[in-house]
Amino acid sequence: GSGCSGTSTCSVVVTAPSSVDAAFTLTRHVLSVVATGSGSGAITSGDGLIGCGTACAATYDYGTHVTLTATPSGTDAFTGWSGGGCSGTGACVIDVTQATTVFATFRPTNALTVTLDASANGSGSVTSAPAGIDCGATCDHRFPDTTTVTLTASPATGSEVTWGGDCASAGHALSCDVAMSSAADVTI
Repeated sequence: GSGCSGTSTCSVVVTAPSSVDAAFTLTRHVLSVVATGSGSGAITSGDGLIGCGTACAATYDYGTHVTLTATPSGTDAFTGWSGGGCSGTGACVIDVTQATTVFATFRPTNALTVTLDASANGSGSVTSAPAGIDCGATCDHRFPDTTTVTLTASPATGSEVTWGGDCASAGHALSCDVAMSSAADVTI
């Protein structure tokens, strides 16, 4: 025995044959996940230690590689990660090196219906950004309630764009922005 104990630094002056025992423990940290937004969904980890709909946590050894996945409920949408170095809507991958909180945002969705007027003599198609609308007749897609959708018309040669419904104010422009605060109907 050298007279050292505990977890702090230990200095030993060797004046005769002596031995020192050192014990090391692996540091552990808490990974917390929190669902935010006005929608709902589930957050799970690939190892099964995290599985919740609102908030939960698990303790991991330092450096553990954790993959989190978000799955929206019903017609809600997962709109992205924040915290812990995660962003976007794909999987959130974290190497746990400190206590970390990750947020997953879920939003309700609203239907956007686009109808190309079959009684008009022109033709063309309409697409959206973000993706979801791509049609030459009638189509619809659900977008998160905080999204602004830009519809872009591609009229065939000799055709003219005339927007109606929730895009009536766009007149003959090639694009129209629709704020998805509720269901929307657009004619063209």
